Amino acid sequence: PNYRTYNVLVKGLQKECQLPEEKVATQHQTVCTRSSVEKDLRIENLYSLLDRMSEYGCEPGLSTYTTLVVGLCREGKSYEAEQLVKHMKGKGLTPNSAILCSLIGSYCRNLRVNSALDIFNSLIISGFEPPLSIYRALISTLCKLSRAKEAEALFESMLEKQWNNDEIVWSILIDGLIKEGEADTSMKFLHAMDVKNCTFSYQTRTSLARELSKLGRPADKKSEC
Repeated sequence: PNYRTYNVLVKGLQKECQLPEEKVATQHQTVCTRSSVEKDLRIENLYSLLDRMSEYGCEPGLSTYTTLVVGLCREGKSYEAEQLVKHMKGKGLTPNSAILCSLIGSYCRNLRVNSALDIFNSLIISGFEPPLSIYRALISTLCKLSRAKEAEALFESMLEKQWNNDEIVWSILIDGLIKEGEADTSMKFLHAMDVKNCTFSYQTRTSLARELSKLGRPADKKSEC
């Protein structure tokens, strides 16, 4: 069997499990799904197929596992994603940052923030700086779980990084906490930025004031000027 043969097999699995359309890449890249995995995915069938590919010399690569894990995480299937990561580790592959960040997001959506923080801390230790979307997911989840002190500590540690202040406000406050009705926490974080003399663009200040006013909490004078 060659890659074309396995392409046919994967299409059969796709039809059976209602997976989204996929494609088979070149000699160096095996099966890559193009979008998220559907809810009735029979992951044991996926394991079996991946193992058979290996048996016949069509070894699934990191890109294959990355796309599959990301797809599972987008569906909130953190347990299935965990199992697939264990499967790839058994094949000698190391999860990349895309896989780990996807797991963090999935854990946060399922309120498994401790598992998310474990991966986050391992990324920081390894020298990888997660994107702001990961900080937003962690901070929002910590707030939902009434762990405000941890959320504040994480936010303040983020201010020590080389992030653009406008990006922080838009990602963490406007698109994160404020949309979730966390007015008090947003004001605390805004104050922390003021203490550090963070400056924002006029557009950001205007948008921030407008969004806070919707929650009945006008921005302070320093943020408005």
